[in-house]
Amino acid sequence: MFKKLFQDNRMESVRIRWSEEKKAYIISVEAWSSHNIERSYSSMKIYVSSSWKNRAMVRLLATVLRDAGHEVYDFTDPHCRCTPELPPEKFPEQFDPNRHNYRNYLESQQTFRSAVEENRRAIEWCDLVILLLPCGIDATADWALGVGLGKQSVIVGHPKAGERSPTHLWADALLDNVNEILPWIVEQERRRLAE
Repeated sequence: MFKKLFQDNRMESVRIRWSEEKKAYIISVEAWSSHNIERSYSSMKIYVSSSWKNRAMVRLLATVLRDAGHEVYDFTDPHCRCTPELPPEKFPEQFDPNRHNYRNYLESQQTFRSAVEENRRAIEWCDLVILLLPCGIDATADWALGVGLGKQSVIVGHPKAGERSPTHLWADALLDNVNEILPWIVEQERRRLAE
């Protein structure tokens, strides 16, 4: 779906922005020479957390990070998962407190437990958790678990209008867009090596 980002000594710069009007990410690509890319930083293990509605952006970000030499757990990629995918459209019956007991609702789907346990193991494995906004409570909980485990964390993007979470201040960085992630990683490694 996405072109390989490194080929013939050129790199494609991916520019991504959220369109509130279209309720979607807008992706544009421009090529530039890769001879200026500093590749002296070490590889990181990265967990990307977001909404299933952002799956195209998550896949693109995972590809960019892998092409930069990092290992990435992408919950939307069946090649990363050992458990079935759990996009919301697979479970159309939303929780309704007037109709469901919450514990019974959650326990009625064994795939819920296996998926969250797999995510937990991936978060324990990683060095860095990236939370791509906008997203819901599950993605935020994954990010918060990483923070609690002492992982580096970055939040990218903005929540939906009217939403906010002061706990996002726990992040090591709040970035406006995905174009800032790789430079941030390189700068963190440069600082680490300078110590």
